[in-house]
Amino acid sequence: MQDDYSCQISPPKSDQTDLKLEDMIDTEDENAESASSSARVKLRSVMTQREMEILTRLFPKTAQTLACVLRTRQQHKEAEAMKWVTRARPKVDRVACPWLIKRFVDPQAEFLYVPPEEVMEVAQREGAIPFDVPNVELGHRGRECSFDAVIKKYKLTDRALARLAVIVRGADTAAKELTLESAGLEAIAEGFRIIYRNDHELLERESPVYDALYAYCQNIEERKTIP
Repeated sequence: MQDDYSCQISPPKSDQTDLKLEDMIDTEDENAESASSSARVKLRSVMTQREMEILTRLFPKTAQTLACVLRTRQQHKEAEAMKWVTRARPKVDRVACPWLIKRFVDPQAEFLYVPPEEVMEVAQREGAIPFDVPNVELGHRGRECSFDAVIKKYKLTDRALARLAVIVRGADTAAKELTLESAGLEAIAEGFRIIYRNDHELLERESPVYDALYAYCQNIEERKTIP
């Protein structure tokens, strides 16, 4: 049976904080089992450099697999910690973009709402991605709004999203005539901003509006494909 030591490992679950080296030892060498009794160590979240050197000498294939585990775990941890920052008191774009990001880009995203003049400072301090502020990648470009920028950046090609983007663009800019729905979305967004003074609560409560609009757009696109 051919062993595959490529790094094809799913991210570990958060409760898997302890691994035992004996569970990973490759026993293909006849002497591996006898040598493993003196080389076995208990692996916590990371190994020391010295332990990794010893393991590499004794069991190189196991060390390769373990390195993949630790690298994947670190990548998973970084993905979980991803942050996004924008201006406080959201209305259209600053609710639509978080909805889009959490649903299609980064389900673990954390959003920070701060005063406009603090966005870039917080972005640098927190390692966060700024959006819907001037002079950033995920901001307005010409007639397009930040929602359009996120769709382009992450190559989201869903036709229902493209239809929703036009509605959002009309609601977020002066081009209210873009769609029949745009003026209504702007009015709904303003209503949520009046009711909720906490920006994170506003985002949580208003996100289902975009679920509904997306379903509405999906339904239109599906009807177009029916002969």
